[in-house]
Amino acid sequence: MMSAIYDYNATSMDDHYLEIAERSIEKTTEAVKRYAWSFFDEHSSIPSTCPRVVFRRWFQSFFQDKIKAGETSDCLAARLLESCRSEDQLADVKPVCMTAYAGGAETTSSTLQGFFYAMINLPDNRLPVPEDRSSLPYIEAVYRESLRWHPVTPIGVPHYTTDKDVYNGTTIILNVWAMTRDPRKYQDPEDLDPLRSLKKNGNLNEDDARYIFGFGRRICPGRHLVAVTIW
Repeated sequence: MMSAIYDYNATSMDDHYLEIAERSIEKTTEAVKRYAWSFFDEHSSIPSTCPRVVFRRWFQSFFQDKIKAGETSDCLAARLLESCRSEDQLADVKPVCMTAYAGGAETTSSTLQGFFYAMINLPDNRLPVPEDRSSLPYIEAVYRESLRWHPVTPIGVPHYTTDKDVYNGTTIILNVWAMTRDPRKYQDPEDLDPLRSLKKNGNLNEDDARYIFGFGRRICPGRHLVAVTIW
């Protein structure tokens, strides 16, 4: 929401401006419950340390500086500022953006929380079990793509040769990471795309990412347990 409205990308949940925005929403919500804001004219008498006021100051110092420097991309605040024709319209931009952020951020997260609550506590029938695996190709595709996209042993486990076709005793390093990033096999390999494990008809293809577990006699002995657990 910060990116869509203000062209600002928070780097973490501890981001300073994100914390200000969240505190502003919390304090404003508390105040609305008590009808406190109706006693102020444009909040002019509110202490400058109030989170809502701090957030508006940030808007003015950070975002409008970006506007002047021509560094903004297409976002709500930029479009509103470009359309302003008077000081009154300009004064409306900040509360409109703040309202959009408060409404969009909270409602989206609340909806997702409700969804996960319903999925966990109100199952229609039962959770999937291993016997359902063959009937859920997309879940299987997500599992396979997760193995490929982030291999836990990117250079595999060292192997020793046992024959003289390569020098006997040579240590072989298997570059699993390179296998998962082969553009001849995986278009845009850095993208996480479960569809690459599915045929056009929706069935699974032959690429089961089994090479993630290694090869030969030293293949991961726990691969079947890992597969069932992750799936």
